[in-house]
Amino acid sequence: MKKRLLLILAFITLIVLSTYIFIPAHIQLNNSILVKANSKGLYRRLQDKESLTRIFNTSMGMQLNEFVYNGFSFHIQPGIFEDIPINIKDQGITLSSLLKCFKAGNDSTGLTWRVDIETGSDPFTRLIKYFTAQQLKATIANILMNTKKFAEEEASVYGIVVKQIQVVDTLLITTKQYFKTYPSDTVVNEMVNSLKKYIAAENIKQTDPPMLNIRLASDNSYETMVAIPVNKATENEDEFIFKRMFPGRILEAEIRGVQVRLKRLLPPWTFICRTTSIRHRLYLLNR
Repeated sequence: MKKRLLLILAFITLIVLSTYIFIPAHIQLNNSILVKANSKGLYRRLQDKESLTRIFNTSMGMQLNEFVYNGFSFHIQPGIFEDIPINIKDQGITLSSLLKCFKAGNDSTGLTWRVDIETGSDPFTRLIKYFTAQQLKATIANILMNTKKFAEEEASVYGIVVKQIQVVDTLLITTKQYFKTYPSDTVVNEMVNSLKKYIAAENIKQTDPPMLNIRLASDNSYETMVAIPVNKATENEDEFIFKRMFPGRILEAEIRGVQVRLKRLLPPWTFICRTTSIRHRLYLLNR
């Protein structure tokens, strides 16, 4: 009996010593993945409620931007430059982590998620936190893979599908105005109608729907240009300016919806918009 107790005591002692030998007092988890998506676009989506709901495949928790995945609660904090702080909760314990979102080549993004875990001095707590760390590492790997699948769908990052096309309309009659506030549909329609009257008076044929380009100028006014593709060149007259587009290739995207979606696209994009009914066809000049 005494011998059996000594064996049990020796076994427990061995386990306790093993936790100190093989499990460090500080565990750092590092998960990384490469995503074929624009870094700025993906960074914005990683702080967007709707996008995060799709990535975590769950509804939001009790707090804003809090999501539960595989038993862990992830609370996404406001980002700073390339870094997004994320608090992770598990059974009353809160862990600090940092997700870095950085450019890794042309239209590629590197994601690195680091978590620091203090295992403590108590051997049993240290053992529990070790297994928690292994489970958390696998959970984060799954979340990053979900992020990759989400972000590599082009419409997920930009909200639109972009494709490259050949420029067809090279001859344009344009007019330009500056406004202190974002131009209303009424103002834009007046500009289009003035162009149409001028074209009719000059016996020029319109070949395609009108185009709209709105750009935020250096003085914070909205530079608004309307253009109508035509069948022949003409001379400039007053506010009506003839322009010729280079017959190369350009990026095109089509969205459906109201003008407010175009306003949301304005900061990261410079675009020409051609609108027919509820469809807006965008010709993207830069990203």
